[in-house]
Amino acid sequence: MLNDSGLFALSSGCLILREEERERPLSEVNRCHGTMSIYKSNISKNKVDLKQAQYKDIDKRYFDQLIQLKTTKMANKDLDKYYNALDKALMSF
Repeated sequence: MLNDSGLFALSSGCLILREEERERPLSEVNRCHGTMSIYKSNISKNKVDLKQAQYKDIDKRYFDQLIQLKTTKMANKDLDKYYNALDKALMSF
């Protein structure tokens, strides 16, 4: 039997299945558009947050803190070596 859309429908189940197959890509596209709009709103919110005073020159402050951390770790390692050498020297004396 030929229906209005030009498809031969052996049963109503086949026709419904074909409609679902056509709607599936559309629902995927709509889901992706929704996800993208959420990401875009998060990006715009984060851009506003980054303009606050607490984030001013954040790159420079981060780099300065990183240098301080690495320098402190190296000094701690040197002090540990010095302590071990001094301890050995005192024990052998």
